[in-house]
Amino acid sequence: MFESLKDHRWKHRIIAYTLSDKDIILFKQVSAKHALAIKERDLILISLSDESQKALAENLHANIGKTELFLIGKDGGLKERIDRLDLVYLFNLIDQMPMRQGEMRRAD
Repeated sequence: MFESLKDHRWKHRIIAYTLSDKDIILFKQVSAKHALAIKERDLILISLSDESQKALAENLHANIGKTELFLIGKDGGLKERIDRLDLVYLFNLIDQMPMRQGEMRRAD
């Protein structure tokens, strides 16, 4: 678990991201389009380009200025790292996880 994320442990999943210049606007559009899906999965989005996230970016070996998305589970562990803007892929990955499966069953 990354120290700066300790307050989110067991409460949130995190998508930490860096973006190339060309993907900044697209990411805002995509995340707005999927706002409900983000909320349903207890996700928070964290920009690793933000100076306050410098330690986390270093821990993840993030390439600032290149598009990368990191999925961090509720347990604080790194679950996936991808080099493209594909929130739907990450949603599908989350939905296959046992903890998320339990959350979906309880929501029914």
